[in-house]
Amino acid sequence: MDHAGKIAVGKINGFQGLKGYVKIFSETRPRDAIFGYDYLFVFKNNAWQKLEVEDTAYAGKSLVIKFKGFIDRTAMEPYYGLELFIENSQLEELGEGEFYLADLMGLTVKNEAGFIFGEVTEFLETGANDVLVARKNGQECLIPFTVGHTVIKVDLEAKEILVDWDEDDI
Repeated sequence: MDHAGKIAVGKINGFQGLKGYVKIFSETRPRDAIFGYDYLFVFKNNAWQKLEVEDTAYAGKSLVIKFKGFIDRTAMEPYYGLELFIENSQLEELGEGEFYLADLMGLTVKNEAGFIFGEVTEFLETGANDVLVARKNGQECLIPFTVGHTVIKVDLEAKEILVDWDEDDI
């Protein structure tokens, strides 16, 4: 699906109480950064729908959000399982040389010898560092995403990531 310039930041994965609050799985870092958005989007019934945030809260370890116009749990039930998105324009401006992981999706990953590992399809969070997943011809390669160590250069204009990684490590 074409996300029409939108970036996935989470998912509605449960309900909190009876007043329309929903539990959120957040893909932002830190995970409660999702609370910083005034509105989020969902793709429902083949159309984008803007949901305005009315309130945010913590419920134990869970993050919960209440959207304006949804007065009870029943009103939110059709939204269960939907991904939450933001528009690119909602992102903070970055300094020179900085990037969002979402900017790296689809970039070609290669090493200094010119070997192409594939295109970036996702990032895995391991705790110690992120892991870049590159796919080519159905083959998947996992490379630690440590800038200045394994990742030598990210070139957004050339749509390439240069890595210090051996093709034998696939």
